Amino acid sequence: MTPTHISLRGYAAVYGQTAHIGGGKLEQFAPGAFAQILDRPRAIDLRWDAHADDAPRLASSTSGTLSFFEDDHGLGFLAKLSMKDIHNWSRLRSITQRTKPMSLVSVGGLVIKASRQESLQLGATEVVTSASIDHVTICNDAAYRGTAVWPTHLPLADAPLKIQELDARWTDGRAAWDRKLAARRKVEASLRPIGRTVSGHMVMLAPDGRLFQKTVSGRVVW
Repeated sequence: MTPTHISLRGYAAVYGQTAHIGGGKLEQFAPGAFAQILDRPRAIDLRWDAHADDAPRLASSTSGTLSFFEDDHGLGFLAKLSMKDIHNWSRLRSITQRTKPMSLVSVGGLVIKASRQESLQLGATEVVTSASIDHVTICNDAAYRGTAVWPTHLPLADAPLKIQELDARWTDGRAAWDRKLAARRKVEASLRPIGRTVSGHMVMLAPDGRLFQKTVSGRVVW
């Protein structure tokens, strides 16, 4: 039976890797650089082959077909592609072909909120400590060569070693992230209100004595 959906795993950004980003500039993402978009989900889409606004959209966070997590390697993602779009079959072949595969990923709409300058091995580097994005793009050329994307329905035995290693890392990273979220939900369910801040947020007390704030929208600030 022909599948109606295909899932893609990948890393949209990697931590601790220095990249040439043009104009002689060097850039590196620090661990936790995308914590804000993970803590406060926003509209992010997965595009094909270009960062342009008219590039094909393959999945999106708003439709529930694109999700993110982070681990020691970087910003991981899981995308669910509708195979009712017949173009996705050729895109899938491009991702998995052995010669010049379309298997790298680049972040787009990058807004750097905080960074620091460091003198690293390749030279003066801007180390990004906090940033947001509005899309990620599957491409065949990306500044960060440690990124990758691969389908979940195909056996990995014949995949490049890089993909095999990243898939094992991805699996462990996603499982750890899910455990972290489950632990957070457990704590949040145990919170009780004890007051309000001057800005109107509720002050919440956990059984272990930790204090949290709960915004008007109902989000617990960690």
